[in-house]
Amino acid sequence: MSHSEHANVTRGGPGRPKQLRTGQPGRPKKQYNLNYIEDLETPQTAAEALSGQHAQEWQKSMQTEYDALIANGTWSLVELPEGHKAIGSKWEFRIKRNVNGDIERFKSRLVAKGCGQQRKAIYGLKQYGRVWNNTLDEVLKDIGFNRCKNEPCLYVSQHQQQYSYIAVYVGDLIIMSPSETYIARIKKKIASKFQMQDGGAIRYFLSLEVQHKIQ
Repeated sequence: MSHSEHANVTRGGPGRPKQLRTGQPGRPKKQYNLNYIEDLETPQTAAEALSGQHAQEWQKSMQTEYDALIANGTWSLVELPEGHKAIGSKWEFRIKRNVNGDIERFKSRLVAKGCGQQRKAIYGLKQYGRVWNNTLDEVLKDIGFNRCKNEPCLYVSQHQQQYSYIAVYVGDLIIMSPSETYIARIKKKIASKFQMQDGGAIRYFLSLEVQHKIQ
């Protein structure tokens, strides 16, 4: 790590650093407990998730994912046609942390094994991205947003001479508007179409810390 990054490392004896402090000159430094971050491993299977120290959190996360799939009509139960094989599935897990390195959320996804065809799309199938993008595009246009020509992951809407934006990253949406009332209205409209989780004011996204300036 170069000196220009203005980071201080505190060691607790031989071996790897115990704590990492970072920050620009004149700004509060952030402290990360590297031992805690590294020692908590992400489970690779459902059995690992449900037998570890955070089994309760993973169970709740898996149930939330399952409920969302059911609410969104992701699949329907049918008789397996003769001569066909069913597509398998598996659970994938991720630990989401905040800017301080603390655990913010346990995320679970039920994904399909392989790239077969299915009436409803699910993570892991090759058509999932296209189906999701088309569905989301229809919903956002229906509530008054239009996709930018030069940036397909950005939608814009003009309301009462004010512009609002929605940035899309896979299944995450970032809503930007000068009016908190209008943001709440947008969330309500989207929630009427999808089962969603409101993450509140954005603070940390794709390794970037977001600071809010109130004028």
